[in-house]
Amino acid sequence: MIDRHTFYVRKAICERCAFWKNKCLKGHTLQSPVGCPVNNFPPVQGAGVLPDAPVPVTQPVPCGTCVPDGTLKPVRWPEAMAQFQEAMARWQAAGRPTVDSAAHNRRLEVCKRCPGGHYHWFQCKLCKCLVFIKAKLPTETCPAGYWPRS
Repeated sequence: MIDRHTFYVRKAICERCAFWKNKCLKGHTLQSPVGCPVNNFPPVQGAGVLPDAPVPVTQPVPCGTCVPDGTLKPVRWPEAMAQFQEAMARWQAAGRPTVDSAAHNRRLEVCKRCPGGHYHWFQCKLCKCLVFIKAKLPTETCPAGYWPRS
C-alpha cells in the first residue's frame, strides 16, 4: 500500500490518462507501489514497474438499439430529477412491476462493464440514475441503449 498523498497524486494523473476508464485499462491499481505501465509515474517503496499490458477490448452489448458514440450528452442534475419523476410516473402507471432477479443481474452487469465507461460508483454518468434501482424497473431503458425495456 502507498501513503494517502501519493495515492491522490497518482489518481489525478491517472484520471487524465487515455487508459483510464474508472480504472486503469493497463491493469494498474492505484494502491499498488509499482510504477505506471505507461511511465506516467515512477514506482515507490522499491517496487518495480508494472509491465505494459495490452488494453482489453470491450465489445458493445448487442442490444440492437445502441446509440452511436458521441451523440449522447450527460444530463444536468435538474434534468436528472425530472427524468426520475417521469420514470416513477411510468412505473406507477404500469402497476409498479419489477424485473426478475436474472434480468436485474444481467442489466447490472451490463452497466458495471459499460462499454461507454459511464458507470461510476453505482451511478450512470449519462442519466445520473442509481443503476441498482433503474435496472429493476421494466419500464426503463439504458440511455445509451445497452439494455432495452423488458
